[in-house]
Amino acid sequence: MTPYTFFITPIDEMLPLWSMPDKKNKTHISTINIKKAAEKREKAEAEKKKQQEERAKAQDKKVYGDELLDRARAAVAADKEKDKERYLISILGEQKLDGETDKIEVLTAGNFMKRKDHYYIGYKEYDEDNPETYYNNLIKVEGDTVTINRKGPMRSQLMLQKGRRHQCIYQTIAGDLNIGVFTKTLKNNLTSKGGSLEVSYTLDFNTDLVSENRFLITIEEKHNTVR
Repeated sequence: MTPYTFFITPIDEMLPLWSMPDKKNKTHISTINIKKAAEKREKAEAEKKKQQEERAKAQDKKVYGDELLDRARAAVAADKEKDKERYLISILGEQKLDGETDKIEVLTAGNFMKRKDHYYIGYKEYDEDNPETYYNNLIKVEGDTVTINRKGPMRSQLMLQKGRRHQCIYQTIAGDLNIGVFTKTLKNNLTSKGGSLEVSYTLDFNTDLVSENRFLITIEEKHNTVR
């Protein structure tokens, strides 16, 4: 016998074996109802979409609720801020530039206080073109010296001292500018309850006159005003 020797069983002997039932290895082929499978898949997809929409709505409600809460907090903060602004501040301004005179008049609520020998005036200045934009102005009065700090989209700082010239900062779109400020007159009539402050000064750039300016600030407590 060689490795390549084959034994061949006669087919007559194999037929009985092939005709015997297969009781050990049974094969079951399951059938699929395509229509029901498609309906089941559509139902699952619809349920998934519904859950996604519900989650999105819940998120929207949360965001909207947060926005309402933020607005409410902002309104409360604004009311508290108004309660702190116990003074009425009137500002009359005048500027002479290139032979023309411009005048402004502002009436706003603000803060005023005296600390030692210094007076502080604080108020917000809103942009007429964009009411949401404003500047925080803080004026410090110390004897014959007035310092004005203006903070916002553009900042500036002026130091006004009677009979003196100072270099001050003006911020522009192009950058910061150093402007010369000479104070001609300064009348300080402030008391612990209010009063007035009147200043006239000139602005120059590289010693060339730019404009002549004057302002009058009047301060009084709100409850003393006539309604």
